[in-house]
Amino acid sequence: MADYWQRLLSSLYPSSPHCPSCGRVLFDRNHIICPKCAPFVFAEAPAYCKVCGCAMRGGDVCKICYENTYLYERGVSMLIYNRYTRPIIHSIKYNNNTDLAYRLGALLSIDILRKTDILHKVDVIVPIPLAPLRYEQRGYNQAQYIAEGLASATSKPVEACALQKIRETADQIGLSRLEREDNLRDSFATVSSVIKNKNVLLIDDVLTTGATVQACTKALREGGCNKVYFAVIASSLH
Repeated sequence: MADYWQRLLSSLYPSSPHCPSCGRVLFDRNHIICPKCAPFVFAEAPAYCKVCGCAMRGGDVCKICYENTYLYERGVSMLIYNRYTRPIIHSIKYNNNTDLAYRLGALLSIDILRKTDILHKVDVIVPIPLAPLRYEQRGYNQAQYIAEGLASATSKPVEACALQKIRETADQIGLSRLEREDNLRDSFATVSSVIKNKNVLLIDDVLTTGATVQACTKALREGGCNKVYFAVIASSLH
């Protein structure tokens, strides 16, 4: 019965956007998540890692950051990656929902300001790039739209071409942290001097083990940037 009413609403309001979490029609275009899902999507975590910014059940530093040293300064994660936010990430990553990615980027600026002083320290925003073949298949880079949404709210410039992925890598799904690091080794390179002596804010959709951010940070530091921070839309609860 619920599916019937959902199809009926979609036929009556074909141009109305849908909640990317549950699929309900959004009658108010100012909302990006429906009122029923919003409390779960934007739920506060008990704590956030002081290094990578991931959501935690408690404490100051997550297990991954406690056991490892990274080249970046610190990060911020806005949402907890779970059954409510997973469809949202899927929508911006695979369903060409670039408007949602842009609007989440604008919301990310608020979350960064609420949790840290990172935005007062960075000079440029750099989205984590896709490999050329992956970009050709998808047709867009969701991280770039998140970065542009963030830039619209902060007036920080986006340098989308400063960093490139210079070789194809295997899919990261199912790989351990060490396997991800090995898979991504020397796969990114800085191709512009615009980041030289600058503090960079890296942007991506999801933080898993931090291997991608670490690989990008290494490339940026080798390209002459000063410090690297990062922000993502979501991360798993540690």
